[in-house]
Amino acid sequence: MSTFGARLFGARNGFDGTAEAAFQTGTWINNVSQKASAYAVKAGYTFDFWKTRLGVEYDFSPSDDKTTATHKNFVFPYHTNHAQYGEMDMFSWANMKDVRLSVKTSPAEGLTFIGDVHFLSLDKAQGDWLNVVGAGNVFPGAVGYRQTKAGTEIDLKLVYKVAAMKGLKLVGLYGIFNSGAAVAERNAGKADTAKFGYLIAQYAF
Repeated sequence: MSTFGARLFGARNGFDGTAEAAFQTGTWINNVSQKASAYAVKAGYTFDFWKTRLGVEYDFSPSDDKTTATHKNFVFPYHTNHAQYGEMDMFSWANMKDVRLSVKTSPAEGLTFIGDVHFLSLDKAQGDWLNVVGAGNVFPGAVGYRQTKAGTEIDLKLVYKVAAMKGLKLVGLYGIFNSGAAVAERNAGKADTAKFGYLIAQYAF
């Protein structure tokens, strides 16, 4: 199995932009062919005021709708996608469309606020809805599915580097996932809101 791709990045006068594409090809041990791809485009602008960056991003990966013998879901080799596709780990870079609006600002020395809003959907309703590791199904696909709107996730994070104790960092997160029609279709009509939060203290020696 081979994964290859390219990333372009540029920045000027406060603006920054990134474009990325990745492709996979090969044959699995059971002789199933792999043919998958994934794409990401993002742009932002950073203000001098509190070093505030406003950004927008679009991530996309075509789905395997199970109509052919070829495996078309992109298998991400590094399973740390929650920083890109939602802190609640509902998605990996496969069978996914994600429009992300983001803000990052530092109102005080050592303090950073990060806010993200993800508008998430499936590329194909019939394909598997894969979690952050890309191997487990949040919901398995089925021929009869028609809904692709997965939901909206809001993530709010505070990071504080304690000046009085070098190496200590406090991280607090609160996330909300508002389920869409794709959840109701796959979950017997139920589409409840999910909430997630944590507070972490990290110390680097």
